[in-house]
Amino acid sequence: MNAHSAASGAVSGSPAKSSQKNTRTQKASERASERAPKRTPKRATLKDIAKVAGVSSTAVSLVLNNKPNRFTEETREQIRAIARDLNYVPNQSARSLATKSSSLLALIIPDIENLFFASLAKHMEAECKAAGYSLLIVDTGEDIVEQEQALQRMIQFGIDGLFIIPTYSSLEESASLRARLLKTGFPVMFIDRIPERIVDEAEDPALADTESNWRAFAYDHTRGGQLAARAFLEQGHREFGMIGPVERTGRDKGNNSARFEGFLTELLRSGVRVPPERVKNGAFTVSAGRDYADELIDAGVTAVFCGNDLVAIGFTRRARERGLRVPEDISVIGYDDVMTSFGLDFEFTTVKQDVSALARVSCEAMLQAVGAGSGEVLSAAQRMTLLMPELVERTTVASARHA
Repeated sequence: MNAHSAASGAVSGSPAKSSQKNTRTQKASERASERAPKRTPKRATLKDIAKVAGVSSTAVSLVLNNKPNRFTEETREQIRAIARDLNYVPNQSARSLATKSSSLLALIIPDIENLFFASLAKHMEAECKAAGYSLLIVDTGEDIVEQEQALQRMIQFGIDGLFIIPTYSSLEESASLRARLLKTGFPVMFIDRIPERIVDEAEDPALADTESNWRAFAYDHTRGGQLAARAFLEQGHREFGMIGPVERTGRDKGNNSARFEGFLTELLRSGVRVPPERVKNGAFTVSAGRDYADELIDAGVTAVFCGNDLVAIGFTRRARERGLRVPEDISVIGYDDVMTSFGLDFEFTTVKQDVSALARVSCEAMLQAVGAGSGEVLSAAQRMTLLMPELVERTTVASARHA
């Protein structure tokens, strides 16, 4: 074989070897491709929408953010349609930098297992969502340390505003709590439990700070207690019992214990005193109502005012177990009116706090505050709003058996 033939043979064998090598490489590449993570599709931008629509990025931004613009409705709808087709999602981080707003609010609550707070949180989240805000909800479990840690996290998150139902222990240090929240710089809305210092400012303008960033919203629990007392008195009752956190009394108008003060004060106006042994200090739980039922029944009471609906349920169930008829033998009034879906076979009279109304007014105030509103400066008295509760009469109150 001459040199040419040898060279020719070498060249003629090359394509076969090369083809085999390419096949092996292709298969390896395919296997690697299968193992490799899928790339996330590129996120659509304003420029992408603008390119398809044949307009500027600024024009797209104006339309999608509902800002004043000179475009026809047909053009605006075309831009929106293209945005939908491209699955455009606004870049919240970029928007936050541009507007100096995170569109993020926070709610710190003391006990998510309490149905009143859970219902309130649900309504507030809906109100915030409707206004274009996200709501972070943090449960402190009535722990003041957790409350402080939660506040620190909210500051780090860069929230626009805070709703807070303080722990009972922090209420005892209301001046320091107020000072701590004032330093945050963002609007603060106290709900349901109003610190004494806030109450003082509302009652005495001289104590108020013109730079205060707070507002407060609660039901007038004193009036709520009065409503319950009047309902019993009108039915001829004179022997009363109470169950709830009665030791948490004071000048905190949003504090739940104010309902008991209102109840006792109204009874005193009619010349009725409740012996201390008939005032039972317990939690807002079904078990508290049940645990104290025997003592009050044995003491001969004909009417029991319960701190909330859960307590009323516990008491009523135990009274029935004892063979008593409610309301023929003993009358019961609860508080909150959040138990309508609890699956009860009785409907008890209760003092209603409309959680939807509380959520609405507090959220409206927050949205005005974070949006700078009209720039109106509120007095300390105007910053605190007390909503009026109402008595919902059902089937657990009747005339006293001795009347």
